[in-house]
Amino acid sequence: MPSKKIIQTFQQTFADKIALISLRKQAVFGLYCTQKILPYYQDFEDEISLETDPYIHAFKGGYKKIKALSKKALLLISNNKLQEQNYPSYIQKCLKLAPDTERISSYNTVLAQNGAISLSYVYQFLMDKDLRNIFYCSAKVMESLDIIGTLQNISLEGIKSAINVEEKEEIGYLDKLAGLGEDFPIMIG
Repeated sequence: MPSKKIIQTFQQTFADKIALISLRKQAVFGLYCTQKILPYYQDFEDEISLETDPYIHAFKGGYKKIKALSKKALLLISNNKLQEQNYPSYIQKCLKLAPDTERISSYNTVLAQNGAISLSYVYQFLMDKDLRNIFYCSAKVMESLDIIGTLQNISLEGIKSAINVEEKEEIGYLDKLAGLGEDFPIMIG
């Protein structure tokens, strides 16, 4: 993993930049991070396709549901409806779609769980406006990169490099958001 100093530098830069943009842009950033890892849910679904255990079976079709919840978040943010009353329900739906890694032990389970939890953080942010939730979305992307690197037998240096690239992309996206007016159309993924 990256050194503590590199992580602290990214965290400080991230904190400085995210604090300067509007709530709507902060929410867009959280969804941007989340949508980077949501597609791994499909890999999880493919992995469990032949399973018959009732607990596992409950996640079949989950990718379609998680995409619908992501689209709902995008619509709420796009329409600037940041005062929606159903956030607790959306959070629970996301968390229900997060598979338990102790019951289903695989890399794809962790990646699927990361996507579902990250989306719950977006809704949590929309509900309470706590910026830690947006940071957690970014952290789930970094964690997922580490898992993917391990799964693909990438060296520790290769994983560090991938995380460094992701950090730069995220900072670049924050800069891009900062330069936009408040009525910008939202197009993610």
